[in-house]
Amino acid sequence: MNQRLTQQDAELTRKVAIAGAQLAQFGAGKPTLNVSHDYDRSAGMEEIEATLLAINAADDERHPPETGVTAAAIKHIRNGRLYLIPASTETRGHLTTGNAALYAEQIRELQQSAPQRTM
Repeated sequence: MNQRLTQQDAELTRKVAIAGAQLAQFGAGKPTLNVSHDYDRSAGMEEIEATLLAINAADDERHPPETGVTAAAIKHIRNGRLYLIPASTETRGHLTTGNAALYAEQIRELQQSAPQRTM
């Protein structure tokens, strides 16, 4: 029984090590589980009628604005715009959007300018 338990522990340890390695690679910008690589995010974007404010940070390491992907996508949304939070000592890369104080004014403007619809 002890030997069987040891084999189970070894197998669990192996699986945890593999998962940890995969997560480490993902964190390094090298996803090992790429389930959406062929998903076309642009399909139907021209049909979006809602007012949209996309928010990103200039120092976002996961979705760097230098790629131009988000800016290009926003051009396909009639009422869409992108606010890029300037990099500063207050920004924290991808975590920056967790600090709403950095884009509160843009949210107020959005709320004031977005068309009101009744249900």
